[in-house]
Amino acid sequence: MAWMGRRVVCLCLTLVPLASSTCESTTNCTAIGCPPLFEVAVRSDTDGRFAGVETIVRFDSDDGSLEVTCDAAGACTGTGDLTTGDFGVSDGFVRFSVLAYDVAPETLEATVTIDGDVVLTETLTPDYVVGDDPGEGCGDPCRSADLELTVPAP
Repeated sequence: MAWMGRRVVCLCLTLVPLASSTCESTTNCTAIGCPPLFEVAVRSDTDGRFAGVETIVRFDSDDGSLEVTCDAAGACTGTGDLTTGDFGVSDGFVRFSVLAYDVAPETLEATVTIDGDVVLTETLTPDYVVGDDPGEGCGDPCRSADLELTVPAP
């Protein structure tokens, strides 16, 4: 091979544009660290009220609707415009979280149904706790509120 024994010199060129360029800054907005929009607790004045029954909790607002259904075994699912999670059912309460970061309804119409019978209808006005400002161009700060409903004794 003709190149063996010869010194190979590498020449690297870096081309730098002569004209100046501008970089637009981007804003990274995130809901990481935001608490759930609502922590919901539905309580009962009667022990055992939620045991072995189907319980449906429905919220309606101008920002959308949400329905959480807990079956007689205590398994819950959520449907509607808002995302739910962190379900829990016991004899004395049903609890769940509503995960939404771009809405903050002024009022909510709440309906609780047990085994097909409407047992509570109530209008709620959330008392929001407002979080830190997310930064320029990122919209409103996180908001969260605790909501509690008490189902009266039958």
